[in-house]
Amino acid sequence: MAYSSGWEELYILSGVSLALSVFNLLPVRVLDGGQSIYLLLCWLMGPVRAESVSYLLSLSAASLLTAAGMLIFAAGGGGALFFASVFLLYQSLRPTTQGKIL
Repeated sequence: MAYSSGWEELYILSGVSLALSVFNLLPVRVLDGGQSIYLLLCWLMGPVRAESVSYLLSLSAASLLTAAGMLIFAAGGGGALFFASVFLLYQSLRPTTQGKIL
């Protein structure tokens, strides 16, 4: 039996944590990256225009992520990215809390 120092598990855990952090920074409205983009756009161009631009950016990012997840799933990879991206795309299509999207 081989001796394991436990560092391998920590490397795997830190890799998973880093991957989730990067995923959370994607510019999709329901993630932190989307909220940051919206606040930056509000500061630059006002809330009404920022809502429209952040909606289109969020929809574009979620659509590209769904296409990438579909390709990976079709190639025999895992389906986690595909199902997560479909959820993000669905959430991006929902109306905002401020009412209509311009």
